[in-house]
Amino acid sequence: MYKYWFALITIFSTLLAYEGTVFWDQNGNGQKDPMEQYAQNIRLSNGLAVTQTNANGAFSLPNTANARFITLYLPANGQCEQWYQPIENKKRTYDFALTPTVQ
Repeated sequence: MYKYWFALITIFSTLLAYEGTVFWDQNGNGQKDPMEQYAQNIRLSNGLAVTQTNANGAFSLPNTANARFITLYLPANGQCEQWYQPIENKKRTYDFALTPTVQ
């Protein structure tokens, strides 16, 4: 019985997760264009949990009642005009555009 509830809770939590991608915005237009690469191993948080992007730039964070923002931890070689996004009611997808830092 407990295994059933655990599986059900896991599936339900996944459906309510905050998801998105992080990508390298080479032209600075704020949108993922076909030639732009996804950013991997970038950390993000909802204030209660921390995760990082996979090889496809994708991330997932649990939907928690106390979460107010999705925050991107900037890498040393990038910047982001909108490095945090407020969590909005019924919105589940949050994408971040990184631009390379000129060194």
